[in-house]
Amino acid sequence: VQCLSRAMSSVRDRFVEHGIVPDVLDTPPNSLAEFQYDSGVNAELGNILTPTQVQNQPKVTYPTEKDAKYTLVLTDPDAPSRKDPKWGEWKHFVVANIP
Repeated sequence: VQCLSRAMSSVRDRFVEHGIVPDVLDTPPNSLAEFQYDSGVNAELGNILTPTQVQNQPKVTYPTEKDAKYTLVLTDPDAPSRKDPKWGEWKHFVVANIP
């Protein structure tokens, strides 16, 4: 439990550090989804991936609750870059009602 608590504290810290909280979300999530691309890369907290690395649909896994529905949003909070966020939050895709 202590490891999980430290890990989630780290998630909260990273979400604040990268401006996701409060710019995109009011509060950080209780758990994280995992994004794995067929190019061999994974989306992780704060890593930068190239369009070539992420051009195909990722495999997404996440913890679920029975009979719950989920919404998945892939967004770039500071597009096109952190130094020049002229497009603001860019939503790449939104998928709703996922079992």
